[in-house]
Amino acid sequence: MDVQNEEKLRVDFRNLLFDLSKSQDALQDSGKKKRSNFYQELERLYWDEKFQHYSSDIFVVLKNLQSDSVEGSIDVLGQNLDLIRQGYQQKNIASDGTSKDIQAHIRKLYDDVNLLSSLVLTDEAENWRYSQENRLKQQEQRLKQLDESINKSQSKLERVEKKIKSSQKEYIAILGIFAAIILAFTGGITFSTSVLENMHKSSIYRVVLVILLIGFTLVNVLYLLFMFIDKLVRNDKRIIPIKPVITFDIAVIAFVIILIVLWTNGTVELRNRNINENISENESHSSEIIDTSEIDDSFYVQSLDSESRVAE
Repeated sequence: MDVQNEEKLRVDFRNLLFDLSKSQDALQDSGKKKRSNFYQELERLYWDEKFQHYSSDIFVVLKNLQSDSVEGSIDVLGQNLDLIRQGYQQKNIASDGTSKDIQAHIRKLYDDVNLLSSLVLTDEAENWRYSQENRLKQQEQRLKQLDESINKSQSKLERVEKKIKSSQKEYIAILGIFAAIILAFTGGITFSTSVLENMHKSSIYRVVLVILLIGFTLVNVLYLLFMFIDKLVRNDKRIIPIKPVITFDIAVIAFVIILIVLWTNGTVELRNRNINENISENESHSSEIIDTSEIDDSFYVQSLDSESRVAE
């Protein structure tokens, strides 16, 4: 058999298998003519042409049926070949008078198709299992990523909730501190005004001491309140400088000590006494001068009177 003829027979063989895979009704009782046509085609190939099918051709047909690139099914092909194997009978006579018997070829074809079908289906099942495993792994990875994303979102949400609660507390604290600042400042101003209005009723030492104590208290309280607000707003561990308020406190304490020393020594009273004494001395000296001038004037008047009398 030459190569060209063999290739043609291989094509006819593959087309026959494709035809057998298209429909389950091809070999039913209502289609005897079709069934006899398949028998005759197989006898032509295996008996007349002495054709030996290739397993590779069967494999190609099965792979095409598996990939849905052509119409047909592997299961339908197997069922129809089983019907041919069971229903085939040798009836046709060859030209040399012998009957055409291809039962051995049909059994071999049926066996090869079943064997290769199991391999193809097993490979398909393995591929399907592998694809399903990959799909499950991908789904697991996606679920894991989704869980991580959910956990991160929950963590962020918890941090936001904590921050909101903390902010609310900070706002309340800041409002309270500002209210305290306003009350402290207003109270200090009111008290200072009252002290200044009634300062003429008390000694200068007490007035100055009260003013220093009020200033000391207001400055320290306001500085502490503003420092607390700064810590709440900035929310860091930065050290706030306290040197200015310490300098102010030292100055106030120094003034208080000086005031106490002056108060103990009666410096203001001594100064007032000296001033009063100077004023008294000045007043007495002024009165003496006035008396002397009056004496001189009277003496001058008397001398004039005496002179006038002599002249008369």
